[in-house]
Amino acid sequence: MHYLLINTHIRRETFLRNQFHIEHYHELILGSQTYGKLFEEGLSCFAQYQKHFCHFESLTADRILQFLEKSGIELQKDDQVVLYDLSCFPLDCDALNLLFQKCSFSQKWIRFFVNGETAPLLCFSQTHLLDAFSQKPDQNLRLFSPTDELRVDATGLVCNIEDSHALLELFSHNFQVRHFNAIQNKHDGFFLKSSSNKQKMAEEYAFFQEIPNRLKPYFPQVGAFWEEEGMASYEVEQIYLLDASKLLLNRIFAKPEKLQGFTEKLLRYLQALPTKTVDNATYAKALKKLTLDKNLERLEQTRQLPFYEALNRIAQTEGFETIDVVFSAINKAIEPHLEGHDTLAFSHGDLCFSNILYDPDTGQLKLIDPKGIHAEIDYFRPLIYDIAKLSHSFIGLYDLMVYDRVQIQLVEPNRFELGFNITPIERQALKQAFVDLLQHLPFDLATVRLFEASLFISMIPLHKDNPKRICAQLIHAIQTYKETVH
Repeated sequence: MHYLLINTHIRRETFLRNQFHIEHYHELILGSQTYGKLFEEGLSCFAQYQKHFCHFESLTADRILQFLEKSGIELQKDDQVVLYDLSCFPLDCDALNLLFQKCSFSQKWIRFFVNGETAPLLCFSQTHLLDAFSQKPDQNLRLFSPTDELRVDATGLVCNIEDSHALLELFSHNFQVRHFNAIQNKHDGFFLKSSSNKQKMAEEYAFFQEIPNRLKPYFPQVGAFWEEEGMASYEVEQIYLLDASKLLLNRIFAKPEKLQGFTEKLLRYLQALPTKTVDNATYAKALKKLTLDKNLERLEQTRQLPFYEALNRIAQTEGFETIDVVFSAINKAIEPHLEGHDTLAFSHGDLCFSNILYDPDTGQLKLIDPKGIHAEIDYFRPLIYDIAKLSHSFIGLYDLMVYDRVQIQLVEPNRFELGFNITPIERQALKQAFVDLLQHLPFDLATVRLFEASLFISMIPLHKDNPKRICAQLIHAIQTYKETVH
């Protein structure tokens, strides 16, 4: 018989425990699924093992024997136990599956190492466990070393997510582990951001140089910029915070005091934004570029999608002849809002949850990945654009769509319904938090939500690899537009 003991305990002093206030790794939401589900699907080598979740603060022989007894497990001499601590995040599931399959044929005590250090991964028999107990029952099993020990190097196959840098890098790439080894380059407190799109890198770097002094506490510091071998790079301060989309996924904002602290910090940032007065034509040109012009460009891209006709059918279900008509209706509704304004504000340009780093305990907030600049008009923008970006996340729940935490249902012959993986109470609290924020700003909710609808429909061709996500965004854009004009 083979047994798998999955240790889900998150130690108190770790970054993850402090940020999310959860005690078990398998509850952690990584994106479209929990860590527990990802582990189960990725490590198929354990499919036939008898699995047990455990909560060991320390991996000692006496604790494990107590757990086995409590679970009604009577180990036989030839039984093998695999102890897998979920602090070891699997980077290469294929290699790990092969490795553990090989280990299943061994009767030796197997200890795993990562970068020369003992990892909390073990394979052992009943005999080994009893030997460890008889020698030092309260000693960490990672230190136990019998004469028949087999040492296995797992470097590159797992990473320790008790390490805050490794955890943040995985989160920043949505746990797409193929990127992990490419983002380890660190420069004395900075990490390196690189791209083959040299212009984009240069424009982002220029943005950081132009940040007004009173806003600098809200942005990371940047170091050097350089170009080489078809790449441009710049150094960005390492900030050990998670972005607001990860906090939303893991229900941190379900706590009213955490959500209130977040919106209060955002309001302080918005109220600190420098502004400048321009003529009406300049304002209208800037807003037209961000909405009407962009929507026309994105409509042309949408027409090239292989499922364009399917999008037309969704539009027809919601009462529009085609998706082209939806684009046109939203643009027509926006046109009156181009006139009669003369104030631009310093703008991040992409103020969605995934670009807002936030510590729910200390209130520290940092903005990352700004929309780069190449002319002054590009970083002083109509403030309503940044406010609509926030509505996009607070009310539109764009971040949940991106993580595929949304379901689409046809509830009537001419109406779809979107269901999100948060409770109705949480969703209403997010909306109310945004409405309360808006009370301190010169915009009404209906106007902001019209621009939110514009943002959603403009994003459609950017998600061409995920038809479900596109459908959700189109449905939300249409329904939000209807709410604002009726």
